[in-house]
Amino acid sequence: MLAIKQTVSSQLPTDPTREQRTWIREAAKAGARFHHDHHIPRHFASGAANRYGYVPRAKKYQRWKLRIAGRLGFRYGGRLPLILTGRTRDEITSSRQIRATSTRGATLLLRASLTGLGSGRLMDLAAVKRLQAAGKISKHGLLRLTKAAAGMTDSQRKAFQVVKELEVYTADEAQAVAREEERVYARFAGMPRLKRRLAA
Repeated sequence: MLAIKQTVSSQLPTDPTREQRTWIREAAKAGARFHHDHHIPRHFASGAANRYGYVPRAKKYQRWKLRIAGRLGFRYGGRLPLILTGRTRDEITSSRQIRATSTRGATLLLRASLTGLGSGRLMDLAAVKRLQAAGKISKHGLLRLTKAAAGMTDSQRKAFQVVKELEVYTADEAQAVAREEERVYARFAGMPRLKRRLAA
């Protein structure tokens, strides 16, 4: 299993009252739900490689994918990006976990099982460097994680590449999510107090 995280940052009031913090949190959750329902499926659609800047796949791999998909009877597996059997797409688009705060926005957590990953308890070198820069890792931990990241297998590297591609979040998607957040926030702000309590 591999976790794919996307943080949807809220552009709502910066110095909110206690009641407004609840509205901001709910608006951020609504934005994350909107992103999952409308934008995540686009990653598996035709044209996604150009829209999200996927790393081009080798011609040999593309030929293999078409041949296997045809042989196994997978209808779109050979032609659509990130799809062979469709299992990963189905897992990612059918379930989600959302965590939201009034200060940091919402985090959308998607889980998928990717073949060849092993336990999934790995970090790539970029993630290790981010932890180091933030001062959230000891010297011993840094050495251990760097060694593990450097020793990843080819299939583990490819799995991390897929995760990075799924985490891409375009500017037009960010604008659409912001509009959804503003719509939900305005709805809460315009409600009488009793109705707000019932809606939450």
